[in-house]
Amino acid sequence: MIAVVAGLLTAVIWALATLSAARASRIVGPLSAIGWVVFLGLLVSIPLLALDTTPGPSDPADLVWLAVAGLGYVAGMVLGFSALAGGKIPVVAPILSTEGAIAATIAILAGEAVGLPLIVLLVILTGGVLLTAFEPNGSSGDTSQEDYRRSVAYAIAGAAAFGVALYASGHVSSSVPLVWVAAAGRVAGVALITLPLVATRRLRFKRAALPFLLFSGVIEMLGMLTFAWGSQESIAVTAILASQFAVIAAILAHVMGERIEARQWIGVVVVAVGVTAVTISRL
Repeated sequence: MIAVVAGLLTAVIWALATLSAARASRIVGPLSAIGWVVFLGLLVSIPLLALDTTPGPSDPADLVWLAVAGLGYVAGMVLGFSALAGGKIPVVAPILSTEGAIAATIAILAGEAVGLPLIVLLVILTGGVLLTAFEPNGSSGDTSQEDYRRSVAYAIAGAAAFGVALYASGHVSSSVPLVWVAAAGRVAGVALITLPLVATRRLRFKRAALPFLLFSGVIEMLGMLTFAWGSQESIAVTAILASQFAVIAAILAHVMGERIEARQWIGVVVVAVGVTAVTISRL
């Protein structure tokens, strides 16, 4: 049951983070948005690390998994933020959310015990997500065909990177304190994105982006903590439920003016039914 609660909570958190990240990326650019978000997330994690009295990671295998999680997170952020900067949220977010299916698949292949009914439900959920992803004509409104294809390509690559990062985070969460798992991506992001941007004087900042950057930095960190918490019980269930952030983000984006096609609404319904079924199956 912990995996269900944590997965759904993470979905809500990541939906809000996606909307905020999209706004920030469109104001200062994807790389600068990432640079600020991971830096602010690291600032949030420092007092949590200081308050954590449990021993930090020391086993070489754990350190490798943390490195994989951090690098995957950074790659996913770069690709995902680039997709959000040039694409529509109702299209990009569902593709990015297949990270959950990728992480769940890796977990199942690695030996996590799940029954056939749950596997079928996970497939249905993934299908519902994909239904929300593709618009009938590939693009619409102010999104050109070229921009649409580019954002989809970025989103697909980002989902793969995030999927690996989620599995690595979930795998190591059973032996490493949760705050260390959540901090891994922020440390990697600051080292690989923020510091190089500062050194080359390319870290952009605009006051209009400040609230979105602050919100994203804090809530992204919180989302990783809740994901790691649920993964201690089941990586597959937590990952696939957390990935439903796309449906929440798509609905909120629709309310904010980025319309959803009729076929995408069918996907929303399929996902809602699938989430309910997964929740009931884990009670």
